[in-house]
Amino acid sequence: MYVHKWIRIYDKVSYFITPSECMRQNMIQGGFPEERIKFIPSFIDITDKDPCYENKGYILYIGRISTDKGVMILLEAISKGKINTPVLIIGESTDDTLGKLKDYALKHELKNVDFVGFKKGKELEALIKGAIFTVVPSIWLDNSPMSVLESMAFGKPVIGSDVGGISEQITDECGMKFSVGDASALAYKMKELLSLPERIIIEMGKKGRKRVETYYSPGRHYKALLEIFVHILQKRKIA
Repeated sequence: MYVHKWIRIYDKVSYFITPSECMRQNMIQGGFPEERIKFIPSFIDITDKDPCYENKGYILYIGRISTDKGVMILLEAISKGKINTPVLIIGESTDDTLGKLKDYALKHELKNVDFVGFKKGKELEALIKGAIFTVVPSIWLDNSPMSVLESMAFGKPVIGSDVGGISEQITDECGMKFSVGDASALAYKMKELLSLPERIIIEMGKKGRKRVETYYSPGRHYKALLEIFVHILQKRKIA
């Protein structure tokens, strides 16, 4: 990055595209020219993702198991809130984080927590479809996590940290947000969502599905991207 800045390679870039407004603002604060940074939401292809508004009675975490992803916050929330609903944690760790999480779960007798390891494809889809809702407890500035979009694509409400791109992805209609790093606040939101009538949870899932069909659609992304390319070509012709 230092070398690129020193040889002024970024001067040759017409536009920088960010998948979240949060990243756009961070780049501006970092010294990049505001007029050359364009925000275009990420997209998800839902052609083979049929929503499932029923559930098998468990809460789900999907993602990398590392400190920055805030999985320990989730375990603390389960312990503090005395949440007995089964919780499945999908993902793998490249360091000692998983071991620490398992030790915490054992020490606090979180018998409802199950670390199921890495999953993909149809097996992962089936687990998402069976969830009541998913939790995204990141403690860092996640840009635009696909775990949120995939959950909404399958018709599941999402509880996420009110930080970074997650804050932009989740609306009150399709999920809930809690103060980043606050296990007590997460516990409160989890208990609140679990206490809602099934019809309301289903309605939240449907609104999440509608959100990915429209705001996070490939067509919307393509159109915005094409407009930028056309604008660049027109400027070059004029020049």
